[in-house]
Amino acid sequence: MEAAFTDIRCNSCGAPARFDIVHQEYRCSYCGGIVGLSDAVSDLDNSLSRYTETLRNSDSCRGLAGALCSGCGAEIVFRENEPLSECAFCGRSLVRKAYAAGRDLPRGIIPFGVTRSEAEALIGEWCRENSSRQEAALLGPVASRIQGFYLPYDLVKGPVHMKVSAPDTTRQYDCEGFLEEGFVNKSADLDNLLLDGMEPFDGAGLEDFDFGYVAGQCIKLADVLPYDAELRAAEETAEIYRPFAADTLVTKAVTVEADVGDTVSIPVLLPVYYVSKNGITAAVNGQTGKVSVKALADKEYLTVPWWFKTLLVALLFFGVPALVMLLLGKGDPRSLAPLTVVNCFLAAFGFVLFISRGDAGNRFLRVRIREILTSGGRSFTRSGGKLVLSDRILKRKAREPVFFEQIDGRRTPVVLRFVTPMKLFWMTVGAALVLLSPIIIALFINGFDVDRLAIPAAIPWFTLMGPLLPILLMKFGIRDARSNPAVYIIRENAGLQRYRAGGGPKEFFKRLIFVLLFPPTYLAIALSVLVFLLLIQIIAFGGGN
Repeated sequence: MEAAFTDIRCNSCGAPARFDIVHQEYRCSYCGGIVGLSDAVSDLDNSLSRYTETLRNSDSCRGLAGALCSGCGAEIVFRENEPLSECAFCGRSLVRKAYAAGRDLPRGIIPFGVTRSEAEALIGEWCRENSSRQEAALLGPVASRIQGFYLPYDLVKGPVHMKVSAPDTTRQYDCEGFLEEGFVNKSADLDNLLLDGMEPFDGAGLEDFDFGYVAGQCIKLADVLPYDAELRAAEETAEIYRPFAADTLVTKAVTVEADVGDTVSIPVLLPVYYVSKNGITAAVNGQTGKVSVKALADKEYLTVPWWFKTLLVALLFFGVPALVMLLLGKGDPRSLAPLTVVNCFLAAFGFVLFISRGDAGNRFLRVRIREILTSGGRSFTRSGGKLVLSDRILKRKAREPVFFEQIDGRRTPVVLRFVTPMKLFWMTVGAALVLLSPIIIALFINGFDVDRLAIPAAIPWFTLMGPLLPILLMKFGIRDARSNPAVYIIRENAGLQRYRAGGGPKEFFKRLIFVLLFPPTYLAIALSVLVFLLLIQIIAFGGGN
């Protein structure tokens, strides 16, 4: 069970208090007492200070030595009799010095659950499974140089305030979450991405810190400034909540800005095996056995702009079916008419479905990213004295976030639904009617005489609207959906209640006029209208008497 020192306690009865995201306060589950955000942080800070002072004055602090790396500057602590002369992080020599216990003493520790020989074996197994990679060829011979460390982390826990947006929206959305357990690396000189690759740790294994756990291992001291540590915590928290935001806004291209100012940060030590030799760097999670290896080269990929994707979708969902339609119909209006209707609705559905899940990049970009190679998400557990692979996949612990909107002058908890089935349905119907509009109007003009329709004459209209319609749907339909979501107020003990803001038809026509006049859209609209008027006459009466 996770150590009790992470709990927020009720000031009245001392029972653990749980954070209420909707009301933004800690509430005691036993007596109903309330603990404010500032009181919670202050109480834990005071408890940490008392524990650190007790630990600093204890006999267990004696008999420790320190060392400073002459290369990377890493500072570590170990037992005086440890035969240590080389830095495991960069390979340079260590300069021994006296160790003076300071405020960097940890409050908690996750003990090593994987032995050094088991960590070496796990690296060997990773090398065999990735034998075709150059990293495996370099890592195998140096696996025996791996060394165990307790690395400094902050256990971050508490309420998180976020701003969420997407490139194709005109708004930022307020979002509140709660980080149950986040571990933030406090080693400035170590590769943070490499260490992220071997996470997560299981906070259920946290124990009160005692120097007895350090026997045979070394402690690396924290060297990250408080401001940088908070910045790291904010960035990593934003990454934890990015999948939630992406699911809500129905796009991967989301931006999450996290404020962790109301969280509590508790210094802890986490078990890590580390080796850096001959140009290769690897780490093994000392609790779960997960392996993380830094790739020798960055990974490159090409991003494709949304407009290029829409052209391909237009060809797939409209061009190919249109060709099949013409071949099947063979110019017969009575055969072409139903096929045209089906084709237009299928094309409209394809446009809407693709675009509603699409992202909004505008250019071809060659992107380079740091690649970290890992052994996968499964973790190891000890059974019968042996290390065995478990089916359990650990995940970073964060409570599902709640969005807030200003409603009637009050900040109100809500559920936002950006791309609803009803919106998709009406967008599909509207897109299909736009594609079919010259044929529909032509039918009114010629008295619904299907035999006189010249449906192939609508091909220029289809050719124009095929690529144009997805672009309009992306830039205005989806943008409007993500800027004006369906809002449902969260009512206590009453479920969700739909909220409809003012505006109605007036606001709709304002947006419609904006779409029609927004450059360069108005040029395309003008050209479409011209083609539209010319084609209607031909379609209506060009198929015969």
